[in-house]
Amino acid sequence: MVIADRRIAGIHITMLTSLTNMAQFVHKTYIFRLVDTFGLFVPQAILMTSSLIMCWWMRESFPNLDKIPYEEWRVSDNVIKANHKPNDPKKSA
Repeated sequence: MVIADRRIAGIHITMLTSLTNMAQFVHKTYIFRLVDTFGLFVPQAILMTSSLIMCWWMRESFPNLDKIPYEEWRVSDNVIKANHKPNDPKKSA
């Protein structure tokens, strides 16, 4: 059974690469700017508080993910079987 299209996998790889680059930038900013300016515990307390607030705010949506049927997570067969060519004259009209 095919779960995802190669294009979707490519988008995921691109997003993960972008998030990795962003995480490296945020980590450098955290280490060199925030810790040097405010000390070690103030930035950690702020990050912990904001994380707990986000978890509390989204607490209803996490259990609801179990209620979504498997078929809604799967990419439809029509999307997987579709042959999208960039120079296809039928689809450009």
